[in-house]
Amino acid sequence: MKVNSILFIFLLSYANVVAFQVEILKIDSKVLGEERELIVSVPIDYKESNRKYEVIYVLDAQERKFFDAVKNTIDFQNYNLVPMIIVGIVSSNRNQDFLPDVNHIETKKSLALTGYGNAEKFQKFILEEVFSEIDKRYRTLPRKLGVGYSNGATFLNYNLINNPNFFDIYFLIDANLSFDKRQLQNSLSNKNLSEEIEGKKFIYACATNQNSEWVNSSKDFYTLLNQKLSGKIIFRKDFFEAESHQTVFQQAIINGLKAYFNYQYFNASNLVDYYKNIEKANIYNYKDTEILALAKAFNDNGLSNEAKVIIDAFKNKLTFESVENSRDLIGLFETGTLFLDLGYKNIAKEYFTTCAEKLEKFKTHMNKQQYEIGKEMLEEKMKYFD
Repeated sequence: MKVNSILFIFLLSYANVVAFQVEILKIDSKVLGEERELIVSVPIDYKESNRKYEVIYVLDAQERKFFDAVKNTIDFQNYNLVPMIIVGIVSSNRNQDFLPDVNHIETKKSLALTGYGNAEKFQKFILEEVFSEIDKRYRTLPRKLGVGYSNGATFLNYNLINNPNFFDIYFLIDANLSFDKRQLQNSLSNKNLSEEIEGKKFIYACATNQNSEWVNSSKDFYTLLNQKLSGKIIFRKDFFEAESHQTVFQQAIINGLKAYFNYQYFNASNLVDYYKNIEKANIYNYKDTEILALAKAFNDNGLSNEAKVIIDAFKNKLTFESVENSRDLIGLFETGTLFLDLGYKNIAKEYFTTCAEKLEKFKTHMNKQQYEIGKEMLEEKMKYFD
């Protein structure tokens, strides 16, 4: 397998008008016997940190609107606490890639001009070549997220049945589950997936009102899937009566990512368990600044009890020595305010005292007004300790 980085494109993110980097990779695939293209976006601070990131894989990236919708939704919905590496997988013939072999002559006739039957190979391409290359080139966490739309979601469901650990998190947007007279539902009926599942999966699925069979096949398939994997999955489902198959993606990816973030990252107990497991496995050790940023985000959004859960779980990381050499006065002030808000008065006092000392130390580098305002702000805070 040969991979070449051939192009760097700098685009403007309309979320905050800063540049984000997109790298186009070409893979000479031995599995598929042809060259394939990937689109990769890394977080804005990727080069300045040693952090590891979850990777979200977006099918149908030959239409950039799908890749860009996922990228921008992550930027808007995660308070900048859960930056991700985004990988778009390009398909030149999506039905050929996404659909398995078929059983019924009617299906063969309907797909004769577009092709089908490559799903098993395409799965192998992703597992053996795409995942390995991304993990080799970038700092990745083991958890992998997959986004599929229409027959792309059909493909993810096909792989969920045949290789349930293909992805850890699934976003299944308006899948064609009436395909080949409900082939996937029939396959699912004969599978004992609960014995094959490793860990707990998060699945977001949605459907639109295409026609009665489209709606009913989706409802029946996901009901069966939920039954078979009871206790093994966190399942969220939407039905978009007001959206069409053509318009649903944007709203669905917002709902799906929001549901995932709310479950995994904006629930303090789940977040602590996830981070602790990552650290226990020696995959990545979270920094005190990352923990404090999480706690601050919870507190700023009125979730002070959740913020305290995070602080208490990672108290061993929050040693005051890590900030004693800091020149970031506003960072010291805001961290002190966080601890004061949460009732950790002794720790808060240390931050404010250190901030006041540094204000005096650096006063010659500040104009008089900045110094006077900073001094007044700190004096107000120190009144809480009289």
